[in-house]
Amino acid sequence: FWLEGLDRQKAAEKVYRTREEIKEYIEKKGYYQLVDMHLVIVEYPHDGESFEKLYEKSTLAMKIAKDNNDLTLLSYSQNMSHIVQNTVKMRRHLKNALENNEIVSYYQTQVDHVTNRVVGVEALARWRSEELGFVTPGTFIPAISELNLVNEFSEYMINRAFGDYPKLSEKYGQGITVAINISPSYFVSKHFFETIHNAFNRHNVLPSNVKIEITEDVFISDYRTISDNILRLHELGVRVAIDDFGTGYSSLNYLTTINIDEIKIDRSFIE
Repeated sequence: FWLEGLDRQKAAEKVYRTREEIKEYIEKKGYYQLVDMHLVIVEYPHDGESFEKLYEKSTLAMKIAKDNNDLTLLSYSQNMSHIVQNTVKMRRHLKNALENNEIVSYYQTQVDHVTNRVVGVEALARWRSEELGFVTPGTFIPAISELNLVNEFSEYMINRAFGDYPKLSEKYGQGITVAINISPSYFVSKHFFETIHNAFNRHNVLPSNVKIEITEDVFISDYRTISDNILRLHELGVRVAIDDFGTGYSSLNYLTTINIDEIKIDRSFIE
């Protein structure tokens, strides 16, 4: 929309009202899907004195709104260009980070609340770049998928965790379990079992000391393949856990048909 003769407040009200009218129109036409919109606002002459400049900045603000799934009315700000530039730079360095071992595993302990003893650890990816500094997982994990680096990253993290196992065992005791998160797309790929087998052979880790964590999103894929893969992991002696249970495609039905060892309930339920 190009709005003239309105101050910022009235312009915002107009945009919100128009959004509601569009939703009502869609419903009246008989479409009941949930529809929402990302909204951004730029101001003349504050954000630019030409249409091209305003359009460029509104496009930039829209990218930020989409990336953050922000459904409020987002105003353009100067730091948005820095955010996008940093994202572009981060993506350029991500592949090198895997090749240069810049991404490391941090291990979150899992404690038996009765004995207060550490019974397992979960491998969490952390990236401290020489050029970019500390890059948060919320920033680089989505980029891994967008850059088609899921296979490389998954293999990297599996071998990283397996390679760290002797030190983990030394610190927490024999039989400690290390949990590794596997993306749904990698879990159903042909590379997954090949990587797991190679990692067991290379690092001499017992399958009973490994737990594979998958999210509910995996069940959108071929149900039979998922079931078969879990069965194959059990045959190896590897435990399987559902992570963030209750936030995705929750169904108690698949819990009765697929032999899951552990369910990790999302913290939103606890809160």
